[in-house]
Amino acid sequence: MRTRWRAWVALSLLMGVLSGVVFAAVAAARRTDSAYPRLLRWSNVPDVMVPNLGPPFPNIDLAKASALPQVVQAGRWVGLEMIIHNDPKTTYGMRAY
Repeated sequence: MRTRWRAWVALSLLMGVLSGVVFAAVAAARRTDSAYPRLLRWSNVPDVMVPNLGPPFPNIDLAKASALPQVVQAGRWVGLEMIIHNDPKTTYGMRAY
């Protein structure tokens, strides 16, 4: 044991460093595991979005949708839909709703 004390110290230091790396990885994994649910809570993302596509589809009555028992909140949003076609024979289209 006297002749190999340096090897034992080196092995102990190596084990300590590796243990620290493992504990840091576990802590990072726990934080990462909860990151996506925290993002969803923070951004208040809707569960369902139903687009109002216009004719020939019927318009959505927001009052009727809000009255459904499973609906907590209903509202309108404004967006811009762009479709880019790669076919040169097709015209480029844009629709706002």
